[in-house]
Amino acid sequence: MQTDKWPADKVERRPILSLVPYARNARTHSDEQVAQVAASIREWGWTSPILVDEAGGIIAGHCRVMAARKLGIADVPVMVAAGWTEAQKRAYVLADNQLAITGSGWDRDLLKTELGDLNLGGFDLGLTGFSDLELGALLADKTAGLTDPDEAPEAPQEPVSALGDVWRLGRHRLICGDSSDASVINIVLGGRDADVVIYDPPYDVKDAWTWLANASRALVFFDYRRGREAVTALSGYQHIYEFIWDGVTSWYTPNRPLARHKSCFYASNDGVWQFDKSIYRDGKNRESKTVTNTRGSSDYKPLPECHVHLSTVFQAPNTMVDGGHAHAKPSTWVRALMLGTGGWRFLDQFVGSGTSFIAAGDDLEVFGVEIDPIMCDIAIARWESYSGHAAVRECI
Repeated sequence: MQTDKWPADKVERRPILSLVPYARNARTHSDEQVAQVAASIREWGWTSPILVDEAGGIIAGHCRVMAARKLGIADVPVMVAAGWTEAQKRAYVLADNQLAITGSGWDRDLLKTELGDLNLGGFDLGLTGFSDLELGALLADKTAGLTDPDEAPEAPQEPVSALGDVWRLGRHRLICGDSSDASVINIVLGGRDADVVIYDPPYDVKDAWTWLANASRALVFFDYRRGREAVTALSGYQHIYEFIWDGVTSWYTPNRPLARHKSCFYASNDGVWQFDKSIYRDGKNRESKTVTNTRGSSDYKPLPECHVHLSTVFQAPNTMVDGGHAHAKPSTWVRALMLGTGGWRFLDQFVGSGTSFIAAGDDLEVFGVEIDPIMCDIAIARWESYSGHAAVRECI
């Protein structure tokens, strides 16, 4: 191998203010990418020098320089490409980016194993550069759906779980603890941040409405008797949508109906509701047709397999059954809500019978809290029966 074309024999440090970006750099870098590179530098330090010409013009490493400025780094390691022609420098600006893309690929089985091991160890996978959606797909355990998704097992006579236990349910985690305790929340999340908090406190614990954990998005379930508390709990959010899953109209006096309902508020500070993702299967058969009204005519084409978009006013049947556990929220409906948030990592502060674990499907991740050991056992048994996998108790 010829070494006379090596651009430099050593790495030196230069002030970042002395480095000049190439004005015709065709490679773009989003704010998100710069933030990811900055996070990488914070975690591992500086692992690759910036390639510059004799005048300090940047040839390779523009994104790293942008990240360094974001972090307030004063000087960075550089290598000088001495003796390169202008054409060589311009061509390498393109080659440095394109060569990293062309012909590259992943052994997906090995990649999934590596990511899974890191995830189990509590490492922040966001530092690897994969998006949340990519990580969700790569880490997904294909759930078999072996049982009715809305079927919960009988309560055990003696609980297996105990306060303080942490369980791993595939990619999900469950802690038996108090959701009002910030340390319990931190343990189950393992230092991660939740995209969305799921909040469904027991009706008879009024103080619970002050325990809502911090997250940029929230799904808050309530019935009409707790509407005031739900609104107060979400007073700091910018966007709020209401979704109704069960409604009853009672006629107490002639022509004076009293509407009772069970609802979910979606609250957000960083984005509106994503209607195209919130898909719900209600089992109705729909056919293509032309709809005509006072505004004219339009063609209607239903979604495949009887699916519909979840609307802001949508009534779903209550799944409560006589003699069984009353978990009124249909799991397919909850999944539609979870997808509509656009989030991937969910913190469920009141797991109950484990509906959120079932609703997560193959692409979402749930970190749950439940104070009742028996309910923890029910949620675990329900997930095990449905997925065909076994939960594992962790040592903390």
